[in-house]
Amino acid sequence: MPTCIKYLTQLEHLDIFNTQMDSFPSELGLLKNLKTFDARGILFGREFQQTWEERLPNTKIKFDAPCNCIE
Repeated sequence: MPTCIKYLTQLEHLDIFNTQMDSFPSELGLLKNLKTFDARGILFGREFQQTWEERLPNTKIKFDAPCNCIE
């Protein structure tokens, strides 16, 4: 995901389902109008998921169950 995503200030829904990613740019946290973010189908650890839930408190983030194999 490119860092220029920060310019999509009116973005409300983001779906990256089953995309090969291992991190998100910090600029994603600037999207204050983001309502839903679907990141299912990608393995992330619990700490990573918690960090993003804190960075985007007003966004419904859909993660798969965290993987204990990552942290």
